[in-house]
Amino acid sequence: LLYGPPGSFKGFAVGELMACGARGCGEWLGFPVNTQFASLWLNFENRRRRLKTQFAKMDLPPNAEDFIFITDIPGVWSLADVRLAWPLRQAIEEKKIKLLIVDTVSHLIEDEMAKHFAAFFGALNAMLHGLEPRPAVLLVHHSRKPKEGDKGARALLNLISGHQTLQRRARSICY
Repeated sequence: LLYGPPGSFKGFAVGELMACGARGCGEWLGFPVNTQFASLWLNFENRRRRLKTQFAKMDLPPNAEDFIFITDIPGVWSLADVRLAWPLRQAIEEKKIKLLIVDTVSHLIEDEMAKHFAAFFGALNAMLHGLEPRPAVLLVHHSRKPKEGDKGARALLNLISGHQTLQRRARSICY
């Protein structure tokens, strides 16, 4: 889970991770990237043109188009809907995607209640069911506005906009 306030360069961090994957090396948020992989950015916030401009400024290998894939803003905003899930799954299989980026989770949930996050994770798992290998998933999410007492690691978790269901599913959380 990568989360932060709107405008905090989450999209640029995602782009850098995808670029590291295309190169097969590099460093992302202090973590080494030591393998080449294809990634798919399920994008609900930025037009594909803006993202292509972002990638044009990066040092990418000549075959970067074989590793970096970005959707345009979809017309359907539910992973439970086959009009989004089926083409997404096909792209994951055909392009051998190893990293699926969902930007942002809030676009795929009805409201920030536990049942809506549970439905999102259920639909995500159903879409990815049976894929071998199953891609890693990076969830991008907005934080809420900080409050006076939001200091330290545990308090930062309270900044995640949404329910504990989102916090509990993540294997790692970057703010």
